[in-house]
Amino acid sequence: MGFFKDLLRPRPQEVGELLRAKYASFRRLLAANNEVLELITELEEAVSSGSGMSLEALRQMAGAVYPRVNQMIDDLNVIAEGRFRGLLGNLEKVAAGVDEALREVRGTSITAICIPIEGINRDLADAVGGKTAKLGEVRNRAGLPVPPGFAVTAFAYRAFVEAAGLQGRLSELWDRIQWDDMGSLAQASAAMQELIAGAELPQDVRETITLAAHDLYRKAPGRPRVSIRSSAIGEDGHASFAGQYATFLNVPLEQVLRRWKETVASKFSPRALFYMHSKGFREDEIAMSVGCFLMVDAASAGVAYSANPANPRSGSMLISGVWGLGKPVVDGSMTPDTFWAPRREGGGAIRTQPVRKTHRLVAAPQEGVLEEAVPPEKQEAPCLSEEQVLKLASYVRTLEAHFRGPQDVEWALDRQGRLFILQTRPLGLAAADVPEIPGEDVLSGYALLLSGGTTACAGAGAGPLVHAESDEELAAFPAGGVLVARQNSPRFVKVMTRAAAIVTEIGSASGHMACLAREYRVPTVTGASGATLLSPGIEATVDASRCRVYAGRVEELLAHAVLPSLRPRGN
Repeated sequence: MGFFKDLLRPRPQEVGELLRAKYASFRRLLAANNEVLELITELEEAVSSGSGMSLEALRQMAGAVYPRVNQMIDDLNVIAEGRFRGLLGNLEKVAAGVDEALREVRGTSITAICIPIEGINRDLADAVGGKTAKLGEVRNRAGLPVPPGFAVTAFAYRAFVEAAGLQGRLSELWDRIQWDDMGSLAQASAAMQELIAGAELPQDVRETITLAAHDLYRKAPGRPRVSIRSSAIGEDGHASFAGQYATFLNVPLEQVLRRWKETVASKFSPRALFYMHSKGFREDEIAMSVGCFLMVDAASAGVAYSANPANPRSGSMLISGVWGLGKPVVDGSMTPDTFWAPRREGGGAIRTQPVRKTHRLVAAPQEGVLEEAVPPEKQEAPCLSEEQVLKLASYVRTLEAHFRGPQDVEWALDRQGRLFILQTRPLGLAAADVPEIPGEDVLSGYALLLSGGTTACAGAGAGPLVHAESDEELAAFPAGGVLVARQNSPRFVKVMTRAAAIVTEIGSASGHMACLAREYRVPTVTGASGATLLSPGIEATVDASRCRVYAGRVEELLAHAVLPSLRPRGN
């Protein structure tokens, strides 16, 4: 018996490691507790002063509290060796109750049809949507450069729908959708969009948007163009709606009204309707606000994450970019240059991984965009200099500090070298306690089908390989399949509730599809050269954490595939 006691007794080294882990958890628990108390104090001050708080601000506060309490529970369980795991279930019940209560609250009524960016901050998210509200916040409170622009409000949308008598018919079509039948969804979508297209705009809405557009165009020399971007109520919050609505680039003055109406109609696309339903929204809960901004004549553009979603502990932020407009980065049609910058100023060197960029997207002479060849001398050159990366990194740090949480940021650098912020929203990150995956020796007996690419969402999944990209192929996608596609696309949201994993050949971890994959917690590898050569129909296991695809089911990987919470952190 003495032998077994000695065998089971913790060794001094193990005791030391355990104490260090408990002490680190204790410090994190105290820090998170202090942050939650500060948020509670902020709420109490708003109530006691009588100033109140907007619905969006309440949602942001709830979103900031959740991950901190979740972290506190994780750390408490490290200290108490798992004795309080039941608190996680209680937290989820409370969070669900808060979400439901906030959904039933109506925000402050704004009856303006258009609001200039100078008069917008995040407190107006109930009126102009999260995307435009945060851009106003970035410009007016964080002090960073944002293109001139204005918002067409949710009030304008509701006035349009009410004047045309559309809401009853839209709700009826919504109620008839069979959500497991993509044909039913497509049919309802077409009918809804036809209703929007055929409805007349009220005169006051039409005239106010036209006057605001004229005022905006007068702010720029030459022949300015604008971008028309969705900013629906609820968008870019805890539900990202990434890539689900329309964006129109390089729009001339005479087309602003038409493009606004088409952006409104994009609320009823099949993938947007599917996303709403999968996130627990009803169609009538979401009003479409729209942002209208002067186009940035981009020399380069892309996306910056203030933390690396594949490895949040790495101490690096992740920046992706291409020559020209940034659309190929967010829609996944091009693999971008990648830059790693330190999250903390002075925390390390810049690392650069340029790729060969043969084409770029630019504004066309009259309207819209066109693809042109990149000059040979620039094709393999990084699209940002080290000085520009450092400046962008400083902007991203400012945004993370201002919004009190990791950020997903769209940026553009114009031909005069000026840097602009085009969007910022919460970045979904995995919890700190990501399960360890098996070592190389455990997996050496399995046939490796593919290796390489970038982790968009860590984890593992297994199923038959299914090549699908068209709407028809996605409609037939089987539950438990592994989606294989040539390039990233936000359209893949329609199968993310059924897919075991996703592997694409072109794209990056910083586009809309990657954002959605993390939101739906689908293990995803992107930019994996040779993915489309994988044989369809065979059973395979995707190790998204190490960007590998194995033949057959690898149970050792799947046993560690439970993904932690990926709720956005902070505001």
